[in-house]
Amino acid sequence: ILHQHRRIQGEQVELAGAGWSAEHGRLVLTTSNGTPHHPRNIARTLTAATQKLGYGHWHPHELRHTAASLMSEAGIPIETIADQLGHDGTRMTLLIYRHATKPTVSAGNAMTGFLTHDTSRISPDVELSIGSGECCGFAGALVGPN
Repeated sequence: ILHQHRRIQGEQVELAGAGWSAEHGRLVLTTSNGTPHHPRNIARTLTAATQKLGYGHWHPHELRHTAASLMSEAGIPIETIADQLGHDGTRMTLLIYRHATKPTVSAGNAMTGFLTHDTSRISPDVELSIGSGECCGFAGALVGPN
């Protein structure tokens, strides 16, 4: 996903030319001119996408929980997961961040499908429309449950 996004962002840099803001370095999620997204805009976009997918209201912080759960499900040692989350030990990771993963995996697959326009990852109950909309720099518009 990140390689594809970097390619798309490179095209945006070329299109913007001198209008691209190099002040913040090469951020992953930027506006169309290279400036950082305001956190509220990211939260609003994520919530809109998860609600349209039928997963309810999600906040960006919940992606930490999702990442921890998916890493745990993949067999990554809890010490490594705690380190990735910036915890100084494993207690917080075990108590708060590791969850049952079946619903999380389904939601993660749907979000990955949305971001990469890979409709095979999205449940048949959700329609993905590739269009001129943008979600955190990714072209596409989510239509929602059929």
